[in-house]
Amino acid sequence: MLPSGRNLGYIIPYDAELDRYHSRSISMTHLQDLSDMIPAKHVYFIMDSCYSGIALTRSGGRQVRSNYLDEIASRQARQILTAGGADQEVADGGPEGHSIFTWTLLRGLDGEADLDNNNIITASELGAYVSPAVAENSNQTPAFGNLVGNEGGEFLFELAPVNLSDASLSEEERLRAQLLELQKENTTLKQQLADLTSTEPSGAEQVLDDAVSQLSLTERKLKANEFHARGLALYRDKDYENALSALKSALAYNPTNPGLVNDYGFILYRAEQYDEALYWLEKTIELDADRIPVYLNIADTLAQLDRDSEAAPYYEYYLELYPDSPVKDRVMEALNS
Repeated sequence: MLPSGRNLGYIIPYDAELDRYHSRSISMTHLQDLSDMIPAKHVYFIMDSCYSGIALTRSGGRQVRSNYLDEIASRQARQILTAGGADQEVADGGPEGHSIFTWTLLRGLDGEADLDNNNIITASELGAYVSPAVAENSNQTPAFGNLVGNEGGEFLFELAPVNLSDASLSEEERLRAQLLELQKENTTLKQQLADLTSTEPSGAEQVLDDAVSQLSLTERKLKANEFHARGLALYRDKDYENALSALKSALAYNPTNPGLVNDYGFILYRAEQYDEALYWLEKTIELDADRIPVYLNIADTLAQLDRDSEAAPYYEYYLELYPDSPVKDRVMEALNS
């Protein structure tokens, strides 16, 4: 159940425990059997654990039409979102006492995963938001998709509109609602500005620009997520050149996404292109000042550029925001040196 709305169907959360693993773990076959036994039309499994052997399918391209939500709500849905894949470890110690996966999931359900700003978050939207966001902050890549038995339906989360004049709202709830609305409006305006001020491309860039211009805002975001995921996979293989190419394509579809901008800057850093990396990392703060890892990334980049006096405040602010960071010792060593 969402704090500010309601879910349409049932969620079955499962937090795998390493202790007594074999007696407490759930096999993929068992999970599929459980899914088949549940009478609910819409079932969504969310696992804050890594899972192997998942038989996933992805729905076809989304068709934007007025009765889209009615149609997917009428069809049976069997979907899943896991914190990672085989041979990956779940990263604990995320912000606010959560794992990185859970913290990102909660941010998505607060409204950030509502890619088309229609107050409805589909399971596909949530997965497309969570997967690259977790991957950029850890060594795990969440997997999402449809299980066997899915008939083209989608699990839906409905974000209840907040009446800012409601006297029962606390000041914190009112401010959070206002901030969310401003963030959505800001993202839309920045996308429009990027469209208006884009320089005249040529060659292959012109072809890509023409393709982008034919898509709706929602379709652009979904396409950007595809290139984003591809770029992160190439990055994990240390293929920085092609990773940057994929991220550049993602930015063509969604140039104001702070996660994309941050990852582009970070991979530039890994490719030792420090001046260019610093530009994109600083741009990330302009888009989302609450993105904690970027302060560490900027500090590391400045250190590589031998600008230690400028790096120190970023290291200090990072530790202020994330005092239990798993790299705390390294940051303290950098500050002490």
